[in-house]
Amino acid sequence: MKAVIKGEVHSSRKDKRALLDIDLSQFDAVFKEGRDNNTFNRDISLVYALFSIGHIVFRATFGKLYVSTDDFEQQVENEGVDFFDDIDTDFEEVYSLISTKKRVLLLFPALIVAALPFGIFLGFVEWVTVRTAPSYLRLVFTVATLALILLFGFAWACAYFQLVLGSVTRARDEYMAENIIEIAEREGYDSIVVSCGDGHCRGISTRLEEKGWETDVRRTENPVGKLAVWKDQSLRKIRHPRRFLRRLYSRRE
Repeated sequence: MKAVIKGEVHSSRKDKRALLDIDLSQFDAVFKEGRDNNTFNRDISLVYALFSIGHIVFRATFGKLYVSTDDFEQQVENEGVDFFDDIDTDFEEVYSLISTKKRVLLLFPALIVAALPFGIFLGFVEWVTVRTAPSYLRLVFTVATLALILLFGFAWACAYFQLVLGSVTRARDEYMAENIIEIAEREGYDSIVVSCGDGHCRGISTRLEEKGWETDVRRTENPVGKLAVWKDQSLRKIRHPRRFLRRLYSRRE
């Protein structure tokens, strides 16, 4: 059994081209990172509402930078290859993976961090307006209110992104890998393609290899993504120096 795992930076056109260059005729199925993004399938608490706002603003802003994969999905359909694009953890489950302490510590200070610099800037604008054009003071405050709401949204979006990193990413990796394995075993697939964010490549490939899959991991072609890969590898060496030195010594032998 073989799996080609193609990592990508979702905003990278170079990664999209690399995905389109894969000869899908050699594979039984394609699995693409994706989920049901319905945020209102549960009772809504204050913290969950903030988390949902961060998710919505993230999709409406940073998410707009993502490159469409419609061409790739059409290519999969033309080849007659089975396609699965909902293998990721549901939104509600992502929220449940985050500890209450982490939610509160990140989401509420995000409001303060957003408000402080804006308050300083607004104070300066008000001081200038009162002295130069007092008739525009009401307009300034109206624009400031709208800007503050938008700024809060960006702060929540950044906090949301920080919340879904680390242990949450690892849990999602395992969830996606288990979904892939379950579907592949049920349908009898021997060769598959997995399209996912580059940060998921290592976790998914490790889990598949544990289940006897041969993996061909193709990391992102994006320069920023490559820098992130280098950073993660460097941090792992710092966090686990003994493991790194053992591997280095075994290679020299």
